[in-house]
Amino acid sequence: MTVLRLVRRRLADHPAVAAAVAATTVVAVVVLTALDVLGGTLARGAVAGAVTDAAPDRRAVVVTGGLGDGDLAAQDEAVRRHAAVLGRPTTVHLATRSVSFGLPAPAGPTDLARLAHLEGIAEHADLVAGTWPAGVGAALDGGTGDAGSPDDGRGDTGRGGTGDGDGDLDPGGRAGTVAAAVPEPVAQALGWSVGQEVVLSGRLPTVPAALTVTVAGVYRATDPADPFWLGDAFANTGVEHGEFTTYGPLVVPAAEFAAGLAPGASATWRVYPDTAGLTAADVPALRAAVADLLDDLAAEPALAGAEVTSTLPDLLADAAATLAGTRDALRAPTALLALLAGTAIAVGGTVLGTLRAPADLLLRARGAARGQLLALAAVEAGALAAGTAVVAALAGPALAAALPSGAPPSGTGGLPTAAGPGGVGGWPTAVGAAAAAGALLLVTSARTALAPPAGRGGRLAVAGRAGIDVALLGLGAVGYLQLRRAAAAGQATADPLVVLAPALVVLAGSLLALRLLPLATRAGQAVTGRARGLPVAWTGWQVARHLPRRAGLVVLLVLAAAAGSLALVHRASAAQADADAATHTVGAESRVLLPPAPPPDADLRRVLGPAALPVLRRTVPVADEPEVTVLAVDADRAPGVLRNPAGPDLAPLLRELGGPAGPGEPLPAVVTPGVLTAAGAAEGDVVELPWRGGGLAVAAVATTPTLPSVPAGQDGILLDLAGLSAVVDGGDEPAHGGDGSAAGPDTGATGTTGTADTGTEPILEWWLPGPPPAEADLPPGTTVLDRAALTRELAARPVRAGTDAALVLLAGTAAVLATLGYAVAATADARRGRGELAVLHALGAPPRAVRRAQRAEQAAVVVLAVGLGLVVGVATAAAVVPPLLAAAGQAVLPAAAVVPWAQLLALGAALALALAALGAALVRPLGPAAVPAVLRRVG
Repeated sequence: MTVLRLVRRRLADHPAVAAAVAATTVVAVVVLTALDVLGGTLARGAVAGAVTDAAPDRRAVVVTGGLGDGDLAAQDEAVRRHAAVLGRPTTVHLATRSVSFGLPAPAGPTDLARLAHLEGIAEHADLVAGTWPAGVGAALDGGTGDAGSPDDGRGDTGRGGTGDGDGDLDPGGRAGTVAAAVPEPVAQALGWSVGQEVVLSGRLPTVPAALTVTVAGVYRATDPADPFWLGDAFANTGVEHGEFTTYGPLVVPAAEFAAGLAPGASATWRVYPDTAGLTAADVPALRAAVADLLDDLAAEPALAGAEVTSTLPDLLADAAATLAGTRDALRAPTALLALLAGTAIAVGGTVLGTLRAPADLLLRARGAARGQLLALAAVEAGALAAGTAVVAALAGPALAAALPSGAPPSGTGGLPTAAGPGGVGGWPTAVGAAAAAGALLLVTSARTALAPPAGRGGRLAVAGRAGIDVALLGLGAVGYLQLRRAAAAGQATADPLVVLAPALVVLAGSLLALRLLPLATRAGQAVTGRARGLPVAWTGWQVARHLPRRAGLVVLLVLAAAAGSLALVHRASAAQADADAATHTVGAESRVLLPPAPPPDADLRRVLGPAALPVLRRTVPVADEPEVTVLAVDADRAPGVLRNPAGPDLAPLLRELGGPAGPGEPLPAVVTPGVLTAAGAAEGDVVELPWRGGGLAVAAVATTPTLPSVPAGQDGILLDLAGLSAVVDGGDEPAHGGDGSAAGPDTGATGTTGTADTGTEPILEWWLPGPPPAEADLPPGTTVLDRAALTRELAARPVRAGTDAALVLLAGTAAVLATLGYAVAATADARRGRGELAVLHALGAPPRAVRRAQRAEQAAVVVLAVGLGLVVGVATAAAVVPPLLAAAGQAVLPAAAVVPWAQLLALGAALALALAALGAALVRPLGPAAVPAVLRRVG
């Protein structure tokens, strides 16, 4: 008989069990492959999202400096030349700003204007009237700049038209002329129209004393949030309010600006490397290139005195950390699934080996060597592993692609096909996992070939008696401590103990449960033994008697229930962490941030409603702490608006701020502990703050770990706005004046503009207790933060959505593996229990009572194991989920484990009912005709 024929006969002896073991292996390896593919996809998506989706100002290298005669062209050439070292397509935006000129009557002496050259402006602005002056937006060499050609069909370039650009500028001369494009708000505010000539007066000797500006066109920014307008306070309104009121920018051609307006002017270059398609492998090279660019620009002689700044290196460092955190986020679920899969395969293999033991012993008696039996088992396991690898390599990526991961499309680093990038895809993981599964199946199923069966109670019971469960618990404790350290540092780690900590703790808890189960079953047997009737008494006796033999099944069920409950707690905790982060970031239900120069006719009180809370925000140093955020609010109205998810209720603390300070008394303040530490003070002490060129004494009447909207890790101070105004401005209440100055004492007046201020400091933040108004009703350039929208945005991040998908997959796979393992074990139990059933039938036990007793026994084991699994899972989740979220960077604030009790109970009930129903279906009655034959076999 050939080996293959013998293998087929061995499989035909127990087809249902063999099929269940094969299904267990395939499901486990497919899901492990899918998780690996998903992890790679999320890592790529996290890097792309962290950089490409970041605010434009974080992706820019900014060079700012003053200009002198002939410097602009040389500086521009130097910036563009050095930008080439990035090795990626790069966009350079150049914006210049002249010194200020005086406006003609009827403007007052404090009304000024500035002129500018904005390279590529026509690509980012729409003409409302007139034409572009010839050469406006062109590069300094006369060509088009990186931002694109100024002639984009939005209006005549003006070559040969009204604004012919034939200006005559003489730096330091008596007069000059130039054509300019004027922002729409400036034209409206000053009453200028196309073709009008306006004579500006020079205020410095380096510019013409009288400059005639011809209004060639009027423009409007297409999108004030466009990176092109970054750093330009005029982009939104065309007006800057302050000690002077400045209008602009009046945009002139590059040649005219360089010829007569460059002396004393300033220029800002913003270099934007193209980050589209950025991959994890590209990040280190781009970080090095940006560092070289910063060094080269700082050392460039033509840029001497210029300031070179960029947050791009920090952004790329954050992307690298995000990459590590993303990989870490899926390691724990993957390790737990691998443990569960290994247990299910081991249980199935052990049952299959037990069922085959009589046949293998018969083969041994007929002369088969152990090596021959091992070869048969190896052929079976190898064939299963090979087929599983192929199926997993094809199905794993497809399953990962079907998960709602929030990842970008494949063209931007999204999910690969089955072949994946480079034609590899999930093959390495599929082959490795299938090989490991085959080896485990070989070891557990070839019982007779490898070694005689373990003693009474099986291998797991022996392991428990040897103290392996305690050793695993010790390893899990060490991993948990390492995880806590990583969470405290806010860093992801690839430490194997940290990655395996949740799985080790769950496994150790499951094995420890085996030590406690005999006590519970003996107690149950004592109770059920006093019951009348066969089913109850038989159930208690059988559960206690067969528990050691079912140790593997019990551990599998405990692990499955624990894995499912851990996944549910993790998901709920992550969702709560996102909600808390959004609430803390916004500080209220919504927050409105006005542009630097809000329109003077804005009626924000009417738009925002009477419940809107004006908030003054300022950053000041306190001793060695360079940045402490000061928030001043109306202490009486703030409790209904402010939200502080990571700290105590602010209402009692705000009451401490009520009432103005008396003459010479410090202003009451609520502070974070770091403020007191930096100042070397204690609660109740007075802390001196720098304020508007002087000092401000505040008394720390209370402390709170965090303050709304103050970034985590930074310190803050909360003051009463009315009290601050009384101390700083001599008793005047904060006012809402159209020009940014005090307009009266009524802080709640309506029909005003909403530029509330304390003295000369405008309030540009309004916090709302409800949803924000429509953006169309707000001034251009206003930023709106909505707590609900931010929560949804955080939940939609690839790492968050992908981790959620992985946890759902883990819970579902745990249920499937538990069902398959239980089916294998229940089938074997039914075969083994036929002798006992025959004895009961021979003694005259009613068949119906026997079947009820069998089903009750199966249900008791299921309920006991699932209940223990839920307890072990919740206990493990409470310990490991908060540090897991912190270490993976998914918790901005200190996270807490959130237990979704309704979902947990539903999970436990569904799993227990499904398994109990499966067990009942597998209970087959023993016909009277079969009783004699069974009794003869059992002796």
